Amino acid sequence: FLDSYYQFFSLFSGILIEKPKVFFGRRKLILGKDYVIALTSGKGSLYRRKAVFVGYGVSNGTLGYNDYKMVDASNKIVIMFKNLPHRFIKENPKYANLYYRTYIAKNHGAKGVIFLDIKNTNIAEISNDAYIPSSHNIFNIPQIIISYNGLLKLFKTENKDFIAIKNDIDSSNTPNSFYLKTRITLSINMSYKNRRTMNIIGYLPASHKYLHAKKSIFITANLDSLGKQNNIYYEGANYNASAVITLLNIARNIVNTKGYFRKNDIYFVVFSGKEEGLKGATALLSTEEINKRNSLYMIKLENIGASVKLLEIGGGVDYPSLYQKVDNANKIFNLNFDLSVSIGGYAEDLEFIENNIPALFIYSPNLKYKNTLLDTKEKININSVKKTAKLVYLTIFDDIFEKIKEKKVKQNSK
Repeated sequence: FLDSYYQFFSLFSGILIEKPKVFFGRRKLILGKDYVIALTSGKGSLYRRKAVFVGYGVSNGTLGYNDYKMVDASNKIVIMFKNLPHRFIKENPKYANLYYRTYIAKNHGAKGVIFLDIKNTNIAEISNDAYIPSSHNIFNIPQIIISYNGLLKLFKTENKDFIAIKNDIDSSNTPNSFYLKTRITLSINMSYKNRRTMNIIGYLPASHKYLHAKKSIFITANLDSLGKQNNIYYEGANYNASAVITLLNIARNIVNTKGYFRKNDIYFVVFSGKEEGLKGATALLSTEEINKRNSLYMIKLENIGASVKLLEIGGGVDYPSLYQKVDNANKIFNLNFDLSVSIGGYAEDLEFIENNIPALFIYSPNLKYKNTLLDTKEKININSVKKTAKLVYLTIFDDIFEKIKEKKVKQNSK
């Protein structure tokens, strides 16, 4: 239904247009060594602004835990620990998202946010996050994540042991918020506007024999990574280039299968706009051409190259007969994956489910390198890509192919 492989649409997004400036007093922090820009960051220029430490940045009225209770964050830069104890996430899973705690900080009057990542001493190991729901307007709140190197500079400036403070908060389960003496400069200049992006869509049609009985099968991945910050690049090799490689291998396997009719249409979709709220899936499913098709199911691939052994099958609980196809292929052909099954709705599969199209989300749960600077091509497990491509190909085989019967040739007898 397209004139090319590309389905174009627009995203409202920000791009860094000059090198950021971060100072703790007179101590300069270096991008890529001491900090990275949070991918949820907005723009803003805050010079020698007062700062306040707010623990984990949690404000939970129902349970009475409030890091903002004893301090006034208005017009200040708030500093908080990035990684949360499980108890907060269990009470409210949204707290695990940087955008949500930034949103809380904004509602308390904060003008900028600094996340302290004590867990990772190396900036390359810090996990970033780009997702911001459209309902949370934090485009004017600059945000950075500092590593242990950056934290040491804050130690020297403030003469406070933030690791000991964290341990005290964790053991006492009591907020410990306070004002800082250090004036902080946090300047991030970004350009926000609508920019063109696209889904990439390939198509293998059903054979003419099935023109009136065919249905559509969608094999999908997304090719969003976290982009660049001046000379820092997030390659996104496992998350999610490895899934796109897997998708292309599946397409090649199908094309190279000879001697069969194809019973159904197969769409291969590489989505854009995942980190902007699944906009690529919305764009695809809002088209009349896709909407009017009779869809059989969708399979979403993600983080495939991260593990050769483990695969999570999201949606298998919701669609057990669809999961059974995966499990059968794994067992019958001795692929030896350890499969675990869970509910669906992790990513673009959610949009398909809401459109009454069964969907599976197949991914490696090994998230060690996801959204970090360490997610490079050397980390891709090529065997996992090949095996997963084979698994999906065999899973959908009976829904795609029908053997072409050979015509019998009559021989004239003398």
